[in-house]
Amino acid sequence: MSDEDQHAVADNPTEALPERASLEVLTSIDSRAARGIARRDARIDKLEEERKHLRAIQQVTAELIECAHDGRWAHAIRRLRRAKKLRDQLTQLNQQGSLDLIEHWLTTEAEQAVNGLTRTLPAALGDETPDPESRFPKFTFRQSFITVEVKKSKFEATVQTRTGKKHQIAADAAEIAEAVHDEIKRCFGRSVDLDDFARRLRSAHSEVVKGGPDTPAPIREVALAVSVETQLDEFSVDLARLVSVEPGTIGSISGMRLNHTKDVDRGLQLPGLEQNGYYGTIQFDAPHAQEETRSDSA
Repeated sequence: MSDEDQHAVADNPTEALPERASLEVLTSIDSRAARGIARRDARIDKLEEERKHLRAIQQVTAELIECAHDGRWAHAIRRLRRAKKLRDQLTQLNQQGSLDLIEHWLTTEAEQAVNGLTRTLPAALGDETPDPESRFPKFTFRQSFITVEVKKSKFEATVQTRTGKKHQIAADAAEIAEAVHDEIKRCFGRSVDLDDFARRLRSAHSEVVKGGPDTPAPIREVALAVSVETQLDEFSVDLARLVSVEPGTIGSISGMRLNHTKDVDRGLQLPGLEQNGYYGTIQFDAPHAQEETRSDSA
């Protein structure tokens, strides 16, 4: 819009602007508004990003404070060492000295906590006690069915059942106790229909071998055929329960035999029956053999 038009509007505010001049004014206002919105959006985005960054830092500091109150020092130092955003923020604020102080404090407390596990872990475990042969840094439970191995340099504990997955956690007594209880509950706390398990065991044997029921089948292959949802350590618990029942109680296991092996990688050691060694294969007596057995008994 020309200077002359602008003066005309100022002198005569009610006078209509030419169509082209009106469009130029609207376009100018729209552009200025759009630029203002963009600048403010950029500020909002920046503030939101800073808010997310600070929220992440606060989550770490809140977790560290909670760990300090609970005495979970190994968890705290492991968390601090993974907290890159917190470390970067303190460095930017020229607080590296504070960070060093915090890390030294947590490290000292964590070292004392880990070194004292021989005393504090049994108390945290309650009724579940380590095997008598347990010695720091290795603790075992239920005749070595569960193993806890502590790595002092990393303030870390690895919890694993005999044939199960490894779980790496902080080497605090409370966290170790919780992990041990969880594994015991998962393996031993399940309700199992042994008669149904026996039927599935016999059926799985038939799937694995091409011969008759008296053909030995690798026990770990049979375990997988029984159920892909049942982990190997759970299967070993169920099998131990099955072979421990009174003879004749469950007909589906009539004629079942477990054969020993020296190959510990392919065999299974059953919980509660460790004195029997490792079992490598499973088989069932042929029907005629079972009939002869019944005839002999009669």
